[in-house]
Amino acid sequence: MHAGHAGRSVRSTAVEPAPEERYGARCTITPRRRAPRLRSLLLADEFFLLGHDENTGKTVVRESFLEAGLAGAVLAELALAGRTDTKAGRIVVVDRHAVSDDLTDTLLADLLRERESHAARVWVDHLREGMRGRVAGRLVAAGVVTPVVGRGLTLRRPTLRYQATDPIVGSGPRVRLRYVMKSGRAPDLATATLVTLVRAVNLDDLLVLDLTRQQIRDWAAAALRLLPPALLDVVRAVAAVVETLIYTGDRR
Repeated sequence: MHAGHAGRSVRSTAVEPAPEERYGARCTITPRRRAPRLRSLLLADEFFLLGHDENTGKTVVRESFLEAGLAGAVLAELALAGRTDTKAGRIVVVDRHAVSDDLTDTLLADLLRERESHAARVWVDHLREGMRGRVAGRLVAAGVVTPVVGRGLTLRRPTLRYQATDPIVGSGPRVRLRYVMKSGRAPDLATATLVTLVRAVNLDDLLVLDLTRQQIRDWAAAALRLLPPALLDVVRAVAAVVETLIYTGDRR
């Protein structure tokens, strides 16, 4: 297996119809240069922001857990885009067309290069190391976060933080999940996947401060039941990798 190096997956007036209504749902509008719209963020982007403090840019969970979740999120992006599915417990490519995002397209190429398919857990474990930096690269390029180099408590080892350029955007995924959880509505597949990945890496305690831990777990369990096999396998793979990291005493 070869490691992939990676770097991404409007409002009308009362008189004139919106562009997507005039030209179809696939119409793409190039926005003015401004703080990025939250809805333009891909799954791994939102997961990344959830895993970092929007003000300091520091991780709020072990980096090894975060990277496992990010690896799963990027794999899930391919499944959500209809490029991959699961067969006999293994990830298979069902559509070779590019997604038009450097990170996911590189991963798709990695999958296609393999002579035989592999289980989601194998891919998560293979991809996780360095995935924080790869997803960060996508967000830095989009102007969502800014890398900040500092020093740890020992003043010897440099630390790399990713500070949100706009704290409102940085906190956006948490606000959105809070709204969805409290609305009582069934989430879409991307949101259901995001919540279950958050639960898999033990980030759920930081999600909704005004809900109990049990309420969040019950909601995540309900979301898990909505997932098709291709996404369910990825979420379970992330949970299994995190469990292994805990068992082996990984402190990173």
